[in-house]
Amino acid sequence: MFVFSGYIKSDGDVIIKVLKSFLKSSKIRDRYAVDIQREIKYEDDKIEIYIFDELIELNEPDHAYLFQAEFKGNLEEAETFIETIVSKLREKEIEHMFEWSEVDDNDKEVGEEFEIRYP
Repeated sequence: MFVFSGYIKSDGDVIIKVLKSFLKSSKIRDRYAVDIQREIKYEDDKIEIYIFDELIELNEPDHAYLFQAEFKGNLEEAETFIETIVSKLREKEIEHMFEWSEVDDNDKEVGEEFEIRYP
């Protein structure tokens, strides 16, 4: 399994549109909560994504949403998954940063850690 963490600097509605451009729309959940303002979730057999806004300053148009994801698959599939997200964000010139690595059954990092950043 691979774990991803990072941030996306954009409006939550834009992030949802990006996710809907390559994931099954009916599995995307969007809700507001008192402690984190807004959370966006997606889950299927291979992917779990959790994006949340922990900033209180909602007047700032492009504040960062924190991004966490788990991907069940091999290295090539994990690379394709993150490259798809990154390409969709770059098409819209959205600032983002992701770190990711493979973990074992005990959530211990296995192998190399990767980082992708834009701009």
